[in-house]
Amino acid sequence: MRSHCYRLSFLIFYLLLAPLSAQDYSLDSLEQLYHSNENDSLRWKAAIDLADKWSFIQTDSAFKWAERSFQLAHVLKDEQYIARSLYQLGATAYDKRDLSQAMDYFLQALERFKAQGDERWQMDTELEIGLIYQDQKAYRKARASLDRFYQYYLEKGKAEAPSIIFALNQYVVLFEQMGEIDSMLHYSRASLEAAEYYQQTKYLANLHNNLASVYLYTENYSRAKHHFQTAEQIGFGTNVIGRYYNFYALADMYHSLNQADSSIYCCHKALEVARSFGDIEKEANIHRLMADVFQQNQEYRRAYAQIDTFLLLKDSIVMIRQEEMLSELTIQYETQQKEAQIARQELELQRAANRRNRILFFSIAGFLLLGGLLLYMRNQQRVKSQQAQLALKYQKKEAERLRELDQLKSNFFANISHEFRTPLTLLLSPLREMSRGRLLEKRDSYLKQMTHQAERLLQLVNQILELSRLESGRIELEEESCDLVAFMRLQLGFFESWAAQKNIQLRYQLPDEQLWVLLDRDKLEKILNNLLSNALKYTPEGGYVDLQLIPEKAGQQLNAQIRISNDGPGISEAHLPYIFERFYRGDNELDTQATGAGIGLALTRELIRFMGGGIQVENQPGLGTTFVIDLPLKKSTPASDSYSRETSTVSTSIASPLSIETEKKEAPLVLVVEDNIELRAYICDQLSNQYRVIEAGQGEQGLELAMSEMPELVISDIRMPKMDGLTFSRKLKTDERSSHIPLILLTALSEREDLHAGLSTGTDAYLTKPFDAEELRLRVHHLIDQRRKLREKFAQALQEGPDTPVVENPVDAAFLDRVKNTVLSQLDNENLSIESLGREIGMSRSQLHRKLKALTGQSPSIFVRTLRLQHAYRLLKQGWGNVSEVAHEVGMPNLSHFSRSFKEQFGVPPSALSNIK
Repeated sequence: MRSHCYRLSFLIFYLLLAPLSAQDYSLDSLEQLYHSNENDSLRWKAAIDLADKWSFIQTDSAFKWAERSFQLAHVLKDEQYIARSLYQLGATAYDKRDLSQAMDYFLQALERFKAQGDERWQMDTELEIGLIYQDQKAYRKARASLDRFYQYYLEKGKAEAPSIIFALNQYVVLFEQMGEIDSMLHYSRASLEAAEYYQQTKYLANLHNNLASVYLYTENYSRAKHHFQTAEQIGFGTNVIGRYYNFYALADMYHSLNQADSSIYCCHKALEVARSFGDIEKEANIHRLMADVFQQNQEYRRAYAQIDTFLLLKDSIVMIRQEEMLSELTIQYETQQKEAQIARQELELQRAANRRNRILFFSIAGFLLLGGLLLYMRNQQRVKSQQAQLALKYQKKEAERLRELDQLKSNFFANISHEFRTPLTLLLSPLREMSRGRLLEKRDSYLKQMTHQAERLLQLVNQILELSRLESGRIELEEESCDLVAFMRLQLGFFESWAAQKNIQLRYQLPDEQLWVLLDRDKLEKILNNLLSNALKYTPEGGYVDLQLIPEKAGQQLNAQIRISNDGPGISEAHLPYIFERFYRGDNELDTQATGAGIGLALTRELIRFMGGGIQVENQPGLGTTFVIDLPLKKSTPASDSYSRETSTVSTSIASPLSIETEKKEAPLVLVVEDNIELRAYICDQLSNQYRVIEAGQGEQGLELAMSEMPELVISDIRMPKMDGLTFSRKLKTDERSSHIPLILLTALSEREDLHAGLSTGTDAYLTKPFDAEELRLRVHHLIDQRRKLREKFAQALQEGPDTPVVENPVDAAFLDRVKNTVLSQLDNENLSIESLGREIGMSRSQLHRKLKALTGQSPSIFVRTLRLQHAYRLLKQGWGNVSEVAHEVGMPNLSHFSRSFKEQFGVPPSALSNIK
């Protein structure tokens, strides 16, 4: 089958189902082989390959070589060669759009292939005939040809999977021309399902693109978006054109939906792909689309910038094409000149030898003049091209800067949203509960917690406003006389309780004498609070935090160096250059509570700069970090009255023990995985009256608890350091030890994409912060009750019939199948123990017990007995043997025990079945 036999393909899906030829010769090599070889068979092969290669370049030349192959086939009197040549003549005639002549050649070829019994070439020719009918709008005949082609390759199975997929895709093209939208959707889905079924992964991304484009055709934008995104997740490999189309189509779709931000994002992604393979024309098209999006969004300045870039790229394209055209014309001109020169030389040699030198002189002079002219024009073009490239580079850098700024802003709003939602949850949830008449006995405790959360929100807002005032110059230095040593002792006192709770040594080294200076106490307090709280957050239990004040007197000036250090994990080299950048947050593996909006250190640096000082970091990853502050301060005289300041109490939380015992030992066990200590404590408090609750502060710890304790339900936050909630959910739901456990995800993100991501991992329920405690309790009760009903249904089905019920969860179904097959393989072993069964399954005895109990409501021993009795039921029904023989066969040799158990299971004694003929 030839690659050119497929003239039509839907959108960007190209399937090359066979190589072009046995060897990939160039056109020159094939022509030399044809003219120099005396073997007509080899000459025929060269001619047929030349016809195929020329069909992609020039149809007239392709037709001539097809005719030569046909003539050689007749000389050789080879029916197969004749049929192949007729097929090639039909293909080249089709390329020339001579459909009548193409049909005639294909019909002749089809007749010969049938006579030879060559089914494969017969089907390929049928398809070509169907394509001609399709062009002629004879859709019924086109459908019949395509049906025969599809059925033939479908019967071949997986070995012909690419042909099957192509045929299904060709149906989409046919029904598109017929205007039958439902059929287009059906066959687009069918082609995708066939690729998945036959494991043709290299086509999946393009097929998802095809299906998405059909949905665009039907204006079903949500489904189109889903399949475009799936195609991107799968990846296009080396098919960069497919990836470009994916992002460009998404951008155009979002533009149609008036979703400017999403459209611009996809435009940028498409632009990256277009740049990767250097297609300036595609880059220009993207900038034109971006201009339309900005114009629609009334961002006229940005729209104008995109139009400017578009025109610049268009000019570059024109210049490149003109340069290529000029180069071709120059070559043609030089070739013609050389030929003319040779002709003149030969003519002059015949007429007179004495004229030859003069003609040669003028020829050389002309060439030099023409060469100089061409060189000048080429230099001019090169200068213009360089100017265009410089302008384009400037545009790219500006676009990159804007992208980085947009990303920083996006990160900031995402982080600030997360920081607001957790305190809001801890404010709103208790308020709702109190309004319902609950929590009255713990009113004071919750009011204290709510006050602390309100203070957190106020502090965060104040930091943002402080940065804004610093940036706009609307803040002044408010200096007053102050003893710097006493002031720093007071600030350290605020952190002593927190340090003691975390078992951290808070050490300091301060001068013995007083140091009276002019100081803005409020700003220095904010600086010390930020740095000391960070140091305590990132210090492990049993570690230390040091504060050192080193004064250096110089006349009326006092240069104060403040050093704050700890023995925590330090800062990774990757994050170090950005820690003072606004909105930047680096990951920390030590303290899961070390979250923030990324403005604390940025505010600290700005305040220090405003006070005329500087800050540096001395960092040793794994050993600790030291922040060094240098502040120039003016000396002052002691104040007449000792100052007093009201300070806010630093509220901290101590991690709760991993389990919260309740008196209800038989109550369902619930695992809470949440990195925020206060929110975790609140959730546990809301559930502890009805359930036994265990808790974890991070995903990895939660996963270990889930595997060892086998809770009946898990509640997890999505946004956690190290292992986020989505990763936790995926690991929990794909491990057969824990796949049955219901999961509720909590998140501060409310976008639909996050909802879809959570549900796709197997999550059973999804709550968005701030959530209602009553809703949380209802969800927990519903999921646990639903799991209980499934167990009861499973147990009842086991009692009512001889077949094991079906479990919907594929991981749980696979687990039950493994247990069942393991038991059935040793069914005659009456001494089969639960320990040996667990070893073969890969679980401990307790894990196996909890897993089977959670799925079936039965212990492992009862489940094994049920499988024995089910097998006995089938053997008795089949008349395999008498009751005693069957009892021994299923590993229950005690006949009375077997009969009693059988009757309890199925309601009839085994003898009732053995008597059935």
